[in-house]
Amino acid sequence: MEDRWTEERPNGFTIGWADWAEYRVERSDDRGEVEVLLGGVDPWDAALGLVFSVLPLAVPLFDLEPLHGSAVTIGDRALLILGHSGAGKSTIAAGLRDRGFGFVTDDACAIDASGLLWPGPPLLTTRDDAGSGRIAHYDEKSVVLIEDHRADPLSVAGTIVLVPGPAPRLGVRSLSGPDALAAILGHVRSGWLHATRRRALQLEVASLMAREPVAAVEFQPEEHRPVDVVEAVAGWASSAT
Repeated sequence: MEDRWTEERPNGFTIGWADWAEYRVERSDDRGEVEVLLGGVDPWDAALGLVFSVLPLAVPLFDLEPLHGSAVTIGDRALLILGHSGAGKSTIAAGLRDRGFGFVTDDACAIDASGLLWPGPPLLTTRDDAGSGRIAHYDEKSVVLIEDHRADPLSVAGTIVLVPGPAPRLGVRSLSGPDALAAILGHVRSGWLHATRRRALQLEVASLMAREPVAAVEFQPEEHRPVDVVEAVAGWASSAT
């Protein structure tokens, strides 16, 4: 979606997209209130926009910091899969789920000051054909309902950062210290919104995540199949976390 506008308020914000909808979000005590003004879409599409594009922006109002990534379970903890738009986060999460990892959240990892990951809705978006499992279509992706969704907060066992690019070979590179911290801070979701009030929590969350194993997975999308990336991630997760 393009042609975006935003307005910040101390306890809320307004965001809208031309020919789509405008969303006015406000925190009132411990509740969140959302007003939606429809533009050129029907209520169902506006609701999908609220879930996937707006709610991740609202979690900092409730003292959570969103990282741009998906997450699966590994044992009783969570594995974060971070990456920029188009890196394949949802595809890798779906592939890990096929290998027995549980689904936690897609495209936004909301972390609190103690380092717990708060799960998102039981919905996974994928660019692959989801077949009969698809319940909707949003932003050129299929939306799949995940019935065995993990809904309680989880501690984080480790973080994978997807780095698609001109890598000659598929490889996993461990990160530590400042490199791990920078990699995590580089994947704060929509850091431009309420930037000043979020800075302290961002640093706290990134520091906590960097204490656990962190690795970058470098691959060339044109050469390396998603299943191969999934295998590399699963292998690292099993040995490092």
